[in-house]
Amino acid sequence: MAFKKIFCPDCGSQTQVNDEKEFCFCLECGYKITLQSGSSLDEGAQTKGHEDKSMQDNDTMENDHFAADEKLKEVDFYYQLSRDKKEYEKPEEEPVYYLKAQDLLVDLSQQYPQDYRIWWELSKPLDFMRVSPNATMPNQCGINENYFGRALDLAGIEDKKRLIDAHDKYVTEKKAALALEEKAREIEEQEKRRQIEIERQRYEEERKRREESEARKAAEKIRREQEEQAQKEAAAQEGMRLSAELWKCLEAKDYSVVNARYFRLSEGEQTIIGIFRTVSNVLYLMSFRMEQGKNHVIYRDQTVSVKFDKEGYALKYDNRPLKIKGMMPPNDRLRVVNNGLGGYSVNHMELLQDDDFVNNILKDSKKPFISFNKTFL
Repeated sequence: MAFKKIFCPDCGSQTQVNDEKEFCFCLECGYKITLQSGSSLDEGAQTKGHEDKSMQDNDTMENDHFAADEKLKEVDFYYQLSRDKKEYEKPEEEPVYYLKAQDLLVDLSQQYPQDYRIWWELSKPLDFMRVSPNATMPNQCGINENYFGRALDLAGIEDKKRLIDAHDKYVTEKKAALALEEKAREIEEQEKRRQIEIERQRYEEERKRREESEARKAAEKIRREQEEQAQKEAAAQEGMRLSAELWKCLEAKDYSVVNARYFRLSEGEQTIIGIFRTVSNVLYLMSFRMEQGKNHVIYRDQTVSVKFDKEGYALKYDNRPLKIKGMMPPNDRLRVVNNGLGGYSVNHMELLQDDDFVNNILKDSKKPFISFNKTFL
């Protein structure tokens, strides 16, 4: 009994076998290898039920070589189809024609295990026959070094040199192509990062512009409010200055400034209209209620005779202060002032003049059957 070295026809790995066994299994891939029972195998030979090629005569070897040539032409045909369809550029798809060529080569390796060309063709990866060095290179592809080593063992000296040159050329170009792809990916990633940074800067600039715009608007709003407040204060001061003459007239029962004028007071879902009216040199203050949802019916609620003191406050005829319901002291006392803007106000409500409006209210108003509403107290 002796142990010999052979090459697995399936994966190309070298393995040891007992030359007295009829078959063995590859230690690398588990492939079942059929041996010729009772024969002594030369080191480096392999078989799957075929006679050792070294035992064949020249005629048989030539016939086998010719038969292998015809099969290799078919292999080349499928390789060419694979190149034409650029299967090497579609890693997500099954390389149908490349696999057909490989299947043929596996069968040939079992029939003609001593033909180095078959092992050489088997060693070629999917992208070995690529169209150009700049084509997309599947990173997972590479020469099957076990099959390549088997081809070298079986080839002659000149063929060995050619195979080594082709092997090294592929490896060199593959490394160069992968390096180019890696560089392209780096450039692409850099461009993506640059675009992200540009977008970030653009967003920050836009955010800053928005904040500045909002700050300007807020500052402008504050400025306008301050101006309006200053104008109101100035108007109020001017109004108080001008009110002194108004109050003299009202205290002297000159009601021409307020006669037939009105003011509006909102109270919940209703609007109160207050109208000053002079009758026989007596000034009356009448209140009218306009309720929503009732076809705008106007009810007359109160009529109070009033007069004014020297500071423009309204008084009842018994000299009690006239107050407006719902207002908090000290603004609840009814007071007529010059508003400093060319008009007059009752407390914070503008005293308006519209003869038609006043006459229509006086004409259309109704007296409720029972009324518990009081606007002036």
